[in-house]
Amino acid sequence: DGAIVGRYGGDEFVAVLPGADRDAAERYRDAVLDTLAGAALRDPESGASVPVVVSIGLATYPTEAGRIEELIKLADSEMFAAKRQRPVGPAGTTLPRPLGDERAAEMVGELVPLLTSAGGLDEKLRLVAHRLSIAASYDAVNFALFRSWLEPPAAQNTFARAPEELVEAWNRNQRRAGEVPLRRILERTRRPIILDDLQHDQRLTDTQRELVRGAGLRSALLAPMIWQNELIGHLSVASKREAAFGPRDAGFLMIVATQVTAI
Repeated sequence: DGAIVGRYGGDEFVAVLPGADRDAAERYRDAVLDTLAGAALRDPESGASVPVVVSIGLATYPTEAGRIEELIKLADSEMFAAKRQRPVGPAGTTLPRPLGDERAAEMVGELVPLLTSAGGLDEKLRLVAHRLSIAASYDAVNFALFRSWLEPPAAQNTFARAPEELVEAWNRNQRRAGEVPLRRILERTRRPIILDDLQHDQRLTDTQRELVRGAGLRSALLAPMIWQNELIGHLSVASKREAAFGPRDAGFLMIVATQVTAI
């Protein structure tokens, strides 16, 4: 297409389109966005898909600016405008609240009284899971703490927008489970795992897939809980939408999991 592309700095690139007018530049931009939207990048350790997201701004010479510095400034401004308008949620949706560091800190503040209150650990985990589900609009939240990744959880509780008998069946299954592939991956990578198609993911057992189908859950995100360099559990959340979670959600959940573990 005759484009001259180079890195401008950090994660920014410049594409020069000799002889192109505004319409041609917009067609080029749309083609780039379509190509990146279809890019299939996958984390080799966890198997999670990694979306490629880009914002593009345009400026044309000489109709919009006559100097290089002015062209770059205009394109930069349009790029930031496009970034602000870009959906921030997974699967092209807009999240009700931004899931960033500030929101994570705010949420941990809401969870501290529940974690430090009187009562047994299972009951505390149930209250925290319920609060986290409401505050972050998750359809299910699960905590599991274990002494060894080869043993069933030492403490475990789930809150889900699903029939109570399914939730209880999930809790019973988790308490009986021994070594499971997802826990083994968390032990090895110490990184979040994104499950885009929960109902068909072979890293779940047959019983687990049957239960999540019954609950209508279609995607999930697991964050490791690490204390003194040891994996002591995981915090997992789920959605009734397929491919509902992305890297930003994973970063948010890691912050919450780390702070909850420390408390």
